Amino acid sequence: MKGKVFLGVDAGCQEHEVFAMDEAGCQLWQERIVNDQSGCDRVLERMQAWKEEGYEVWVGAEGYGGYLSPLDVRIAAAGFPFVGFHPKQVKAFRSVDQVQPDKDDRLDAKLVALLLKWSNAKGELAATPERDEYLRALREAARAFETATRHKVTLQNRLVSKVREYWPELVVTDRVFESTDALGLLHFLTKYPTPQQAARAGISKVAAAMRTGGKAQRRDKAERIVEQARGLRDKLEVSDAVALVVQGMTEELIRAIESVRAWEKAMAKILKDHFFGAWLLEQTGISVRTAGCFLGEAGNLDRFPTEAKLARFAGNGAVRVQSGSSRPKHYDAHRYNHRLKRAIILMANYRAQYDPASRDYLEHRKRLGDTHWQAVKKLARHLLGFLWKAWQHLVNGETIPPLQAPKISAPGG
Repeated sequence: MKGKVFLGVDAGCQEHEVFAMDEAGCQLWQERIVNDQSGCDRVLERMQAWKEEGYEVWVGAEGYGGYLSPLDVRIAAAGFPFVGFHPKQVKAFRSVDQVQPDKDDRLDAKLVALLLKWSNAKGELAATPERDEYLRALREAARAFETATRHKVTLQNRLVSKVREYWPELVVTDRVFESTDALGLLHFLTKYPTPQQAARAGISKVAAAMRTGGKAQRRDKAERIVEQARGLRDKLEVSDAVALVVQGMTEELIRAIESVRAWEKAMAKILKDHFFGAWLLEQTGISVRTAGCFLGEAGNLDRFPTEAKLARFAGNGAVRVQSGSSRPKHYDAHRYNHRLKRAIILMANYRAQYDPASRDYLEHRKRLGDTHWQAVKKLARHLLGFLWKAWQHLVNGETIPPLQAPKISAPGG
């Protein structure tokens, strides 16, 4: 073995800056490559050439993913060690090394290579574990689902706010429609967004416009809608501009709902093909959304040596603080995966709605003085421990009981 080559990558959306040096600090290569498969081929060719010459090649970059894909995937597949540096690590090293006073793309790649070389000299060089591409795909699907859901809720709120200005009865969900994003309501609004238009159309056309539900159900709703419309048409004239805005918002909301359903369907398929994902979906009160986000963000649970480590990563683990006092205080960890914390809290809340034992536990905690969300958080901590143990059992081929609620302690406990 001749030695090591340290390759630093400054990742960008369209292009990457790469810089390579040997253990003596001599520059071996510097180039700007395109962030596509051809650019990846260019980097892999260089790395393979150094490997054939007898060098051990290490690659470092700020972070692991994002703009770096597909280069990071190709590097892992080729079997080269990769080190993902947090941007704060690179920034701190810049101030210590003083290799550059300000941020610069060309010098940033050199800075990462120097940090890689410095970490090697300190004996702190540890390759980032290779990721499970299956779980990575699930994580990306879960994040896309969350993004689509937030977009849908934003559009829904905007639409309801706009329609309420001139037709409030239509968006009071216990009057006609079961929810304000019901497709029957949305299809109706794309054709008849104002009371004047609905009153002119009549019952038969309004019923046909809904497109969802049984014939009798649609006619019953149409009769109530037309009755409301006729009572409002002379009270407030809605302009054509407002009608066009409502139509456009409604059509966009329909597309958003279809996107959410498509991502949910994709996540369900991915989960059913995974031994732990399939088990999660069998448990009461765990939805595709919470199961997908939990497994996607937590990843392989074998990387957490104890359930307490998983709890801290999910923002539900206590940190002991004791300074000049015999009575230590415990706080939640401040550095955690926010998406995972949201998923496990939602999971606990849904369990309390659909699982009687979990609901009884929440009521018990409230009687002891906890608020609703304090009780949900304690239920979430129990769920994390149970899920961690369930993973271990399933990996070992052991059967496990269904997900259980915490045991209610004796009075005063």
